[in-house]
Amino acid sequence: MKKGLDQLAQAFSLSFWQEKAKVAAFFPFYHAVEAEPQPHISPLYPLISPQQFEAELKLILAHFEPIDLGELLAWVEAGRPARKPFFHLSFDDGLSSCYHVIAPILLRLGVPATFFINGAFIDNKRLMFRHLAALIYSHLAAQKVLAPKDAKLLFSAGHAQEAELLAWADRIGCSVPDFLVQKQPYLKLEELRALQTMGFSIGGHSWDHPLYKKLSLEEQLLQTEKNQQQLALWLRQPIRAFAFPFTDHEVGLDFFDRSNLDLSFGGAGIKEEMQLGRHIQRFPMEEMRIRSGEQKLKSAFAYGSLLRSLGKSKIDRRKTARRLS
Repeated sequence: MKKGLDQLAQAFSLSFWQEKAKVAAFFPFYHAVEAEPQPHISPLYPLISPQQFEAELKLILAHFEPIDLGELLAWVEAGRPARKPFFHLSFDDGLSSCYHVIAPILLRLGVPATFFINGAFIDNKRLMFRHLAALIYSHLAAQKVLAPKDAKLLFSAGHAQEAELLAWADRIGCSVPDFLVQKQPYLKLEELRALQTMGFSIGGHSWDHPLYKKLSLEEQLLQTEKNQQQLALWLRQPIRAFAFPFTDHEVGLDFFDRSNLDLSFGGAGIKEEMQLGRHIQRFPMEEMRIRSGEQKLKSAFAYGSLLRSLGKSKIDRRKTARRLS
């Protein structure tokens, strides 16, 4: 059915699908923009080039007005009144291309954005476990010793297996400390501060990027608040904004009741929340197949239109069992 919907989506204009899906507010997000393959990212998803990124931004700008995080919060606090279609752009994980590649393009095009950061990785003190798995994969592939079982083990490893991944890297001569020093995959604190000086917003993305549905409620709150407090020590934080690492799937209402956030963000696409006015679903612009921005948006909006027609476009968290702490 998905293939048929994709084919149908491409047969009509983007404006047609935007109207059908009633997309008046759009929240796209990315992780990295790179001109060359990156050993810690490329095995996870195809990288978007600077040229493709700029083309996608120009497409979005043709259909939506850009707003900053403060304007978004004001819109939410006003009860989400009808207004000209707009978008708010964001980026997860605090990768170095946010400063070196993405910010110059945003400034040139006049697009505000929010960068969601994991405090544990600023200044390249650690490598996030998924990036670590990808780095090991790239090392094994370069040595031509990558076995199918290796890929399965690497990409099934979770946040709790970071120590095992580090031991694996050490065994095969893949030096994570050297990679962190030489590659500098994440933002430095001075770069993070420079992004804020440029006018961009900074939000939290948990302390070290676990999958929240595998944590207890207390662990979820600790991951979130530890990171928010660290950001407040580093930067002015007029808005407490947070984007879930990976997904907000199966996160219960208790978390939102207790987390004391001004705004929070998931990544479920063209959907809305039933109970949570301050929680917003974003659309992931990176995907496993290589397509143009227009193809991606047509498919996304067509799928959103289908969900709306089926009465499945809203997320009901009352169906999520409350997690025990």
